[in-house]
Amino acid sequence: MSPSLLPLLLVPSAYSVEPRFSYEEAYDNVDGGDWYRHEDNEAALLAWGESYVMRSLVSMYRATGDRTYLDRLVWHADGVLANRDDARSVTDYRGVSAACWRNTTYQPSGESYCYVAHSGMIAQPMVEFALLVDRDGLDNELAWDGDTFRTKADGYVVAGVETVAAHEDQWDPAGFYVFRGDATFLGYPGSDLPLNMSNAMGRLLLDLHDATADPSFLDKATALATRFADNLTLSGDAYVWNYWGGPYVAYGEDISHAAINVDFAVRAADRGVVFDATDIARFTETFAAHVAVDDQTTSDWVGGGSANDPSYKPQVGRWLALDRADVYAHVRDMFDAEHPAASVGSASLLLGWAHLAEFEPTHCAPFFYSADWADTGDWREATAYGANVLTISPKTV
Repeated sequence: MSPSLLPLLLVPSAYSVEPRFSYEEAYDNVDGGDWYRHEDNEAALLAWGESYVMRSLVSMYRATGDRTYLDRLVWHADGVLANRDDARSVTDYRGVSAACWRNTTYQPSGESYCYVAHSGMIAQPMVEFALLVDRDGLDNELAWDGDTFRTKADGYVVAGVETVAAHEDQWDPAGFYVFRGDATFLGYPGSDLPLNMSNAMGRLLLDLHDATADPSFLDKATALATRFADNLTLSGDAYVWNYWGGPYVAYGEDISHAAINVDFAVRAADRGVVFDATDIARFTETFAAHVAVDDQTTSDWVGGGSANDPSYKPQVGRWLALDRADVYAHVRDMFDAEHPAASVGSASLLLGWAHLAEFEPTHCAPFFYSADWADTGDWREATAYGANVLTISPKTV
């Protein structure tokens, strides 16, 4: 059973229910909080399920500072590593048992294949755990099994390095990953990967560089960011792009896969890698101008087009790293209306609630301009037409 949470004082929310409370209720919905930690990836449950659970725990720790979330992450990560191919002694179509998680459901005859995207999705939150342990000095904190966080962190970094190495043969020196050339059952052997597949690994590469200072990880991440930037089209003040890259064709990439690309760009910009604040503003405009139509309507594609596809619409929670109030409001309103905690059985929705906690705008009580408002004790009365309220104390202006 996943570690239980410690009490924590919460800041009041502008909404009726704190997102952390919603997250906690949702977290317990699937196998008492274990979710998919006991599963393999042959049906992609780790890549498109458990990876979101682990990322949600990172997000909740960032939101609250409660170390129990990191202990929960260790609980999940240890289960996931126990199901890696080399730990299970299973092989891929080549007969190789590597530091990855094979899939057997996407291939036409059930061939076993380790996808770059899956490896990046699964391993990245583990390495991010190590970065948080370093940042916050948590070396001596004890995990669920009695090991220290330092021991766990070191092991996760090694695991991340091993997973990147398992795909080294798929790195093209031109600056992107490719499908293995002998995997003829895929239909596109040797082709470069769609942008989101490479960029899922790009997030892991950025974290590994931070954890190890090995320049080879940054070199690869920079090349992937450059490739993504080269495949963006400016439409007004917004970026649009295609799933496979190339000249833009309406309506571009779906908003679910696009969320991986946007998150990679935000993480790269945070490190000063290729992208900057202007680029992030353009991705934010993509959401504001094309994705968020109105309170009940969300486009399926980065360039607009059809809307409210049930497989795409809930994924807007994964765009919250853009961290702007209008993005937050659209996602929060939609989650409150359509994905209350009691109904959550999807790991991507769990991540959405975690992001709502992490990126919740800071509550800021107004100050009353004394010339416009009379203080009557329990309430204020306007004394002027168009009475002003201030966001900072009048003593500072």
